[in-house]
Amino acid sequence: MGIRVERWTGREASALQQVLRMADRDYAEHLDVSRTTVVTWRRKGELVVCNKLTAQLLDSAVALLSPTDRNTFEMLLQRVSAPPPESPATTRRATGQQLSLVSHQFIPVPLGAAADGLFGAGHGCPVGPAGMEQRAHLLADPGDRRARLHVYRFGIGVLHIRQDLLPASVTELAIWRYRSYPENRNWAQKAVLDLATRLGLSTQAPEPEYVLSVYELRQHGWTEAELETGLHLLATPSILVDRSDETNPVPLGVEEQRFSQSWRDPAAISFHGGASRGVAGWSGVAYFPQPDEKALPIDAVVAMELDVQALWALSLHLHRTVEDGQDPHMPEEFGWRWLRAVHSRLTSARSTETAQHRAMRAAVVSTSDLPQRLKDVWAAMKEVEA
Repeated sequence: MGIRVERWTGREASALQQVLRMADRDYAEHLDVSRTTVVTWRRKGELVVCNKLTAQLLDSAVALLSPTDRNTFEMLLQRVSAPPPESPATTRRATGQQLSLVSHQFIPVPLGAAADGLFGAGHGCPVGPAGMEQRAHLLADPGDRRARLHVYRFGIGVLHIRQDLLPASVTELAIWRYRSYPENRNWAQKAVLDLATRLGLSTQAPEPEYVLSVYELRQHGWTEAELETGLHLLATPSILVDRSDETNPVPLGVEEQRFSQSWRDPAAISFHGGASRGVAGWSGVAYFPQPDEKALPIDAVVAMELDVQALWALSLHLHRTVEDGQDPHMPEEFGWRWLRAVHSRLTSARSTETAQHRAMRAAVVSTSDLPQRLKDVWAAMKEVEA
């Protein structure tokens, strides 16, 4: 029996996009509508009623769904159309106090033979906390992403993707987060390869392996007591979804329960300073900066993650070399002494840093497990060089 949507609004149209797991641009092309229309559906939900022609296009897209996707769509329809239980979060949504945040995704990319050329052609940018020289490339507008490739001289690039989001809940954000990862990894691979080709550089398609997220919280409807839980959930979203099927994360419906329990991730580390508050965990960082001249700027968190993720990717490569029974070799300028110096700069606070900056540095570095990885790698490299 087919699915019949009696009244297509932005809410139902966005639910269909979730099921199809399509980016805004792809979904717009699939339906033959503008990308602006797709964005408006997500942002305004049931306030936008689709016209007859658009409704017919959406009906046709539903008719082409696989049985599995059809069942998923039916469940989503039931969820979005059911009246929500009265709760503080429901009241906040009803009064228009919704989540507004900026997603920062960091995707390390091994650059291979194109590394030197990409570094040489990049634009200079400030040195990060680990003191490593880098160059940057602005990438062509890929839909609603704003992206910059940071190229490090030791052959690793880190793609920084920035997107503005207005999720209805932390759970909805978690679903988007996990679904966006493979899409953005694939896009990162293509974007870096296209950039190298435009510059006349010969290289194979890079293989980015993981994505780390930082959320810059702009607006929320949580009470002061709920804010800490909200930041922990943003930093550790796996608690909210079932990821047994990696391609189709499913909400567990436990968000309100977590708020009522004042849930904290025991492995995460908080870093606060005045009204600004942050939480760092293994899978990401959540930060709520206040408009105060003394507040830690989000750029400081971004700079920290760029260096941490570049070094994490480098250490991953060198660890695999050791595990494959080979000696880890790097150019002399990036040998074990360089790694030891980088480790020191990354983990040591500067006299000019604020207390919140030092707390953020310690939280991010500690939860990344990077210091021990660097020590293991430089010990192996030192043994080879001896």
